[in-house]
Amino acid sequence: MAPSDADLDSLGAGHPGFDLFVFDQGAYWADEAGTRYRIDLMSADERRELIHWLSRHAGHFYVQVLARELLAMLREAPGTLPPMTQESAEQWLRATPLVRALEHHSAGGAP
Repeated sequence: MAPSDADLDSLGAGHPGFDLFVFDQGAYWADEAGTRYRIDLMSADERRELIHWLSRHAGHFYVQVLARELLAMLREAPGTLPPMTQESAEQWLRATPLVRALEHHSAGGAP
């Protein structure tokens, strides 16, 4: 079931600038300005270009998300590390709901 517009509007609410929570879902891409692009409405070329761009910047995004996860874990369970610390940046990126959705649609999956 696709998320509603209200669900999409609530994702990452209160996070100025680029919203790292975009990696936690597979319905849309949001740029730094907050403009949202539905994955199912993107062309195959746009999806492939976005995957390529994300791959080039995977290390940057991975460090940002890892920092977010570390802070959350330190608040909830001091002294523990998230399991993602064993992954490479590219492994993490490929496993995100965002990239899985982009790849699914690019491979001819459901629109």
